[in-house]
Amino acid sequence: MADGLITTTGLFTNYVLPFLLAFVIIYAVLEKIKVFGSGSTKQTHAIISFVISLILIAFPYPTGVISKMVVFMVVAIVILFVFLFLFAFTHKGSEKEFELPKEIKIIFGIIIFIAVIVAVLWATGWGDSLWSSLTSEGISGGMWSNIIFIVVIIAVLAAVLFTGKSNGAKKE
Repeated sequence: MADGLITTTGLFTNYVLPFLLAFVIIYAVLEKIKVFGSGSTKQTHAIISFVISLILIAFPYPTGVISKMVVFMVVAIVILFVFLFLFAFTHKGSEKEFELPKEIKIIFGIIIFIAVIVAVLWATGWGDSLWSSLTSEGISGGMWSNIIFIVVIIAVLAAVLFTGKSNGAKKE
């Protein structure tokens, strides 16, 4: 009895859910961009989405990546919800409208960008090989100094460019 439940759960999470997710996303994109012209029908988009989704679930690797990315997305949404819920308690703005300050939006954008890169590396399995190649003796000390130098240059350029724009806006 328990084996049947595990098989049904595995079937549902490994095939049905990724199929439905891919089908809905592909269908919505096809409906939005009208890649086949304005005369294309909803049935055409549905058939194309169906076929592409079936091809997707025929291969376990992309299906596994999608499953892992969805897990990451749900966890990230819950964390974001908890943060926004707690932040709203301390917010002293209008009761009708709640908006995050610009600085927090920028910080969130940076955190989300880094988190998505880490999640893709984790979901694809490339994270372990990348980490082992960076921490192994294959990369010499000279390589690390070059990486640090490039990061410092990018940070200085970003600081100069962003402060230059804000100073230019104040002069007007």
